[in-house]
Amino acid sequence: MNKKQSIKKTGFRVQGLGVRFFFFFLFSIFYPLTHRPYTLLYATTPHTIAIDGNIAEWRKDELIYDDSWNDSPWGAQNEIHRLYATWDDSALYLGVSGVQKDGNNLIVYIDTSPLDGIADASLLKDPGNPSGMWWWRRGNKFAHGFRPDFQWHLYEMKLDPADGHGFFRLYPDDTTANLNGSVAQKASGGGAGNIGYAEIKIPWQILFGAASFPSGEEIRIAAAVTGGMDTRGTLDSSDDLFGSARDTIPDQKAVFPEVWHDSSTIDTWLALNLSGTSGDRSPVPRSLVLTPQSPFDAKVSWQTRGIIESNLDEYRLYYAQDGTDGRYVRAASTETSAAIEGLVAGATYHFFLRAVYSGEGEGGCSETLVSRLLRPSLAHSAQSVFCFPGKILDIEVESSAAPSAVALRYLFDSENVWRTSAMNIAGSKASYALWLPSIPATLKYYFEITDSAGTHLLPASAPAFSYAVKIESRGSAYAPLSTQTSTLDFGGGVLMEIPPDGLSTATTIYFEYSSSNGDLYGDGGLRALAYYDFYALDRSGSRVGVVFEKPALIKLRYFDDDIAGVSEYELSVGRIAGARNVALKGTVSAAENKISFETSHFSRFAIFSGETAVSPIAGPLKKVVRPTFNPSLGEVVEFDCETPSKIEIFDMRGRLIRTFDGNFWDGRDSLGSKTAPGVYLYRLSTPEPGRKNIYGSCVVIR
Repeated sequence: MNKKQSIKKTGFRVQGLGVRFFFFFLFSIFYPLTHRPYTLLYATTPHTIAIDGNIAEWRKDELIYDDSWNDSPWGAQNEIHRLYATWDDSALYLGVSGVQKDGNNLIVYIDTSPLDGIADASLLKDPGNPSGMWWWRRGNKFAHGFRPDFQWHLYEMKLDPADGHGFFRLYPDDTTANLNGSVAQKASGGGAGNIGYAEIKIPWQILFGAASFPSGEEIRIAAAVTGGMDTRGTLDSSDDLFGSARDTIPDQKAVFPEVWHDSSTIDTWLALNLSGTSGDRSPVPRSLVLTPQSPFDAKVSWQTRGIIESNLDEYRLYYAQDGTDGRYVRAASTETSAAIEGLVAGATYHFFLRAVYSGEGEGGCSETLVSRLLRPSLAHSAQSVFCFPGKILDIEVESSAAPSAVALRYLFDSENVWRTSAMNIAGSKASYALWLPSIPATLKYYFEITDSAGTHLLPASAPAFSYAVKIESRGSAYAPLSTQTSTLDFGGGVLMEIPPDGLSTATTIYFEYSSSNGDLYGDGGLRALAYYDFYALDRSGSRVGVVFEKPALIKLRYFDDDIAGVSEYELSVGRIAGARNVALKGTVSAAENKISFETSHFSRFAIFSGETAVSPIAGPLKKVVRPTFNPSLGEVVEFDCETPSKIEIFDMRGRLIRTFDGNFWDGRDSLGSKTAPGVYLYRLSTPEPGRKNIYGSCVVIR
C-alpha cells in the first residue's frame, strides 16, 4: 500500500432517549416518498462539550455511529471508530475517534445547503493562493443531494492548524477559506497507527449565517479516512496523486476502486434535522423509505447503525394515521424492512422505528416518515453540469402513477424568479425542452404533479428539495491512470472513453463548446457547424495537449439549431489544423444527436456539413512548439504538421525510446516512465507518397 493512502467513513446518527422527556411532535405537512424528513420525537437537556480532545464526556444519545474497528480494506490501523454530534444555543459540536498511519487522513465533510457546495474535492484551490491547487484536495466526488460546504481534516488523527489542518469553507467555485480562527478544536493521541480523538465547536453563525439556533435547518455529514497526497515534485503537477475514500459509514452504493488514488463517489450520507429549539434532540436518522405493495399494503425499509445495534432483540415499526404510537409490527434484528397490511388506501400515515435492546427495553426512535399511502414516486436523472449555454436542456421525469398534469417549476439564479411550464405527458412520463440563458448560470427546478381531481400529489407543500444544474461554458473531468476503460462525462452528453492504459499521466481534461459562424475549411470548402475544444492545463494555467497511448473515443453532442438545413447523414467531423481540417472517421447517431470518433491527441474539433471532411494536402513540418520542455510541469513538445505523422523518439545513442501517431510527445518512454533530462532526436514520417522523413532534436528538462 502506498504511503499516501486513506479510508473514508460517512455516517450520522443521534440516539438515546430520556424517559421523562419523551414526547411526540406531529408533522402537519406531507412529504414525497423520495424525501427523507426527520421530525422531533424526544428531547433532552442541551449538552455543552468542553473542547479538550477527550470524548469520554459524550453521552450515548450523542453517538451517531459506532463503526466496526475491523472493516477497513487497509487494516485495523486505518479506521474511523466513532462519530458524535450534539449542539447548544450557539454552536454545533462534533467528536470523532479513529486511527490512521502511512500519511492517511481523516476528513469530515459538512453540507448545510444541498443547492451549493462542491461536487468534486479534487478541484479544490489553495486557501492562500486561489490560482493554485490545495494539498488537502482529495479524489472524492459527491452525488446529487450532498454538496459539502465545509471540511474538517486531521493528519493521522493529529490536529495542527499551523501545518494546514483544521476547519475550512468550501465554495461552489472550488476556492477555499481557512476558518480555524472561527472555531474551537482540539485533538489528543493519534499519530502513526495510534488511536486519536478530536472535537470541534462550530458556531451556528459560521454554518448558517445566524448566531441563533437554526431551527428547521438540516445538516448532512460524511466522515472518511482518505489517502494522502503524492505531489510528484510539484503541487500543481498534472501527475499529482491524491487519495480518496475506501470505507464509509454508512456503506456506499458505489464500489470503491482498488487503487488508492483513483476517485471515489460519496453517494450515501445521513442527515440531522434541527427541529424545535436548541434543547430538542433529533431522532436517530435511518432514511425510512415506504414502498407501496398494493392499495392496502406497504413495505417500510430503513438503515442500521453499525455495531451499536449488534445486541438488539428486535425492531418495532410503529404506524398510525394521527402520529401517535398506534400499532406496530416486529422485525428481527437482522432485518432492514417490514411489511404492513390492512392500511387505508389514500390515507396519510406516520411511520417511525424503535430499536429494542435485550434487557434494556426500547432504545432511540427513528425519524418519522409522514406520507400519503400510494403517493406517486418520481424517477429523474439530473445532470450536475451542462456545458452548452444558450441551448436546450431536455428534462424528463417518470411518475409511478400516470399523472393528470405535471408542471416544471424552475429558477435561474441570474433572475431569482420561479417560473412554471407545463410538461408534455405521455403515459407515466413527462418531458420539457427548456431554453437556457446564453451566459453561465445555475438552474434550480422541481416537479409538481396533479391528479385528475386537481390535488397536488407532489409536493404537498413548498418543496424541501430542488435539483440544481450548473450551466457553464467549460466542463472538466478527471482522467485517471487505469488498467480498465475510463468513461469521462463532461455534462450535456459529451463523453470520452479512454481505453485501458490509454494514458501515461493522470490529468484533468477540460472541454469547451462554441457555435460556429459558418467558417469554411479545406479545399472542399466545408462549413463548420460547431466547435469543440479539449485540453489540459500546465502549472501556469496555459493550455497543453494530451497524447494518448491508445486512441480515445469521443462522443460529441450537437443541437438541432447547429445543423439547421443540414441532413444528419451528411455530418462529418474533423480536427482543425490552421485553415484546414484533418478528416476523422465519425459515426453519427441521429437518435442521440451525437457523433463519435477516435483520436490520439487533443485539439479543436468541428462538426462539418458535408459527406466527408477534407484532409489537407501533406506538407512539411511547419514548426516545433516548445522544443525545450519540462514534463513535470505538464508541458509537451508539439510538432505542428498539417498531416498526421508517425513520430519516433531516439536518445543520443540512437536507441528507440518511443513510437506513436500524433503531434505531441509528453517526455515518457514506451513503458510510460519519465525519460531522463537531456537531448532527444525525433523522426517524423507520413504515409503520403513523395514525402520525405523529417528529423530534428528536442530537450527534456526537469
